[in-house]
Amino acid sequence: MPTRAEHDRIAERDAEFVRFLMGENRCLEWAVTGAFYRAVHLVDRVLAGHGIHPSDHRYRDGCIAKVAELRPIWPHYRDLKTASEGARYYGQEFTLSDLNTTYLPDLAEIERHVSSSPH
Repeated sequence: MPTRAEHDRIAERDAEFVRFLMGENRCLEWAVTGAFYRAVHLVDRVLAGHGIHPSDHRYRDGCIAKVAELRPIWPHYRDLKTASEGARYYGQEFTLSDLNTTYLPDLAEIERHVSSSPH
């Protein structure tokens, strides 16, 4: 089970991956997926502070619903998850504009919210 610090490290690597792909303006479906996985690790960092270590996405989704401090980010998290699934399973493509106007603002809201979390 990763520690809170390990979730932070992994989340930062995911952010680096997203920045790289956006700079290349290539494979932006993977930039959206990287943004989603950054959100996963930011959420898991908070959950780890509660002694919760999700083993899959369905369990994590339920935890977001149960942990009051995470409930406000659910719409942003869900949008990133849905976009990532669209990219990974259905070949959905994205533009830089999609990332800048929709998905990175969702991620920024998650980042802002979890940075103020006591856990």
